[in-house]
Amino acid sequence: MARNSNSARADKAEEYAFSRIKEVLLNKMVPKDIVANVNRRSAKSIKPLFTEKATIEMQLADFEMRKVTVFDLYEGGDLSKDLLTSRIKEIVESQNSLVIRRSEVEEQITINSDNPIPYCIIKDAMQDFNKLINAADKDQRKMFLQLIIKKITVGDNRKIDTIEIHFNESIRNIVKNFLGEESSDNEDSSPFLFSLAI
Repeated sequence: MARNSNSARADKAEEYAFSRIKEVLLNKMVPKDIVANVNRRSAKSIKPLFTEKATIEMQLADFEMRKVTVFDLYEGGDLSKDLLTSRIKEIVESQNSLVIRRSEVEEQITINSDNPIPYCIIKDAMQDFNKLINAADKDQRKMFLQLIIKKITVGDNRKIDTIEIHFNESIRNIVKNFLGEESSDNEDSSPFLFSLAI
């Protein structure tokens, strides 16, 4: 049976992608660069979150003052009971949405300010993926390629220019499960996500 030329090109592209990924995985500087970039990006993302949290706190305090003002107007006879109820309801709804947003911001602050990602986690994740590449059969390697490759850029010469891969804790756990190792779903492990163009 004759092979389709598209199938042959796809196989060639897969092999090229695996060889590039393997080359990157074996480069000792890559995990160090990834850790530095991820931790730097995490630290940068915290500052706007603290600013947003402070703004939310000020808005919540302002709404509390508005409630007092509205209630004082009611007690002074300047507002009807229906208008009081309506305004208090609007204020409480606004406060509730701010409290929800504040919780989301606090969660993001906690995630981003947890311990920086240690070098050994990224290094181990990359070494585990290298083991997987060596242990997987062709179909499994294809599946793992689809799992980690975010984008492939092809140049004018119809050759692959860059391969963008992404890797996170979930993918690491899939790799560990495939290798028959214990996944790191414990609370001590740092969550991570990184993308890399190779």
